[in-house]
Amino acid sequence: RGAQRARVAGGGPWHLILRLSRRMSTQSSTSCWVWCPVERNRGQPFKHPADVPIDDAAAAQVAFTDHIQGPKVAKISPATVLQSKGNVVLIAERGATREVPKFMVLPWYEGLLILEELEAAHGQPGHIQADWWDDELRSVLDRERARSQTGRLNGTLYTEKRLLNIAVTGSRFLDGDEREWSYRRDNLRAEDKESLIDGENSGDLFGIRDITGYLPPWEAFHNEKCGFYQDFYQVRWEYPYSEVDYSSVENG
Repeated sequence: RGAQRARVAGGGPWHLILRLSRRMSTQSSTSCWVWCPVERNRGQPFKHPADVPIDDAAAAQVAFTDHIQGPKVAKISPATVLQSKGNVVLIAERGATREVPKFMVLPWYEGLLILEELEAAHGQPGHIQADWWDDELRSVLDRERARSQTGRLNGTLYTEKRLLNIAVTGSRFLDGDEREWSYRRDNLRAEDKESLIDGENSGDLFGIRDITGYLPPWEAFHNEKCGFYQDFYQVRWEYPYSEVDYSSVENG
């Protein structure tokens, strides 16, 4: 899974990195995945699986309590990138072409990681099940895994190569330079990654003492404690919130 580094038989780790890097670059230049609404939401405005309901109590109830989030809200479909210009991408999908916002397109390998997670979590407690996980997607995943010496995808290596300087976030994020980002925050500065600035409790902001865990977006997507396609960090809050047991709350 994403938290484990795959063992490689023959060729050594650098051989694996080179092969994986070539495959990622080849596939992502043409093949991709596009986010789509699940069947019951067709005809409604597309809701990106990274969008967190803020200032909407009814939507928060649906997402956090009823677990209508993650794969219950959005699914992925294979497509081909024909042209990309600015924030608009022209794709071919099932014999037709259409323009979609750039944030609806996922790299090919990243979509495969979603599928592998859905397969592993199928029928398991604590995970949001995907009704759209079917034989067609399973065959795509099996075909791509057959190209690997290990028969598995390598989420850890993908994170190191593709997400090291990118944060997968929500529809609106304002950084320290007052620059606004949507869904992907690029070119993270070294100081952003290597240090934690002491925070303070203020309004709806809460200080944290430490980061104790990480889930990449393809794992958080179907996790009942997360349920959004974003990077998720497990944290220890600063006092006095560090003394509270959060195990019974939606994302505790």
